[in-house]
Amino acid sequence: MCAEHQTSRRLFLAAGSASAVFGALAQAAAASTMVDDPIFAAIERHRAAWRALSTAQDIFDEALQNGTSTEDVRERCSVADEEEFEALNALSGTSPTTKEGLRAALEYMSYYYRDGVSEETAVFCASLLRSPVLAVSH
Repeated sequence: MCAEHQTSRRLFLAAGSASAVFGALAQAAAASTMVDDPIFAAIERHRAAWRALSTAQDIFDEALQNGTSTEDVRERCSVADEEEFEALNALSGTSPTTKEGLRAALEYMSYYYRDGVSEETAVFCASLLRSPVLAVSH
């Protein structure tokens, strides 16, 4: 192998290590912000409840199609629905305490309500997310 290729290979390997380190630092910085802002926990709680509700609804729909719907399946769906509703209320009542948290909340709620808000509200939320005030600095 010629020296030119060895140097390039070494630089490539070093760059890979450096990018891993910088990526870990960025994640650590984001994680410290997430710990400091309660909105991140509220978003994660709702995300988990939404997934659980979606799964329960899929099971319920399949049971209805197969004619095997049981009280247990209905109860599971009902409980998941209540938990998602409670998580959404908790999320809606949680005030972000950081700029990153505010941005994350806007992004999450814009996605969650993407089909359930007026066009004007969707345009306004997109405008807020483009605002330099909410730009995430790294």
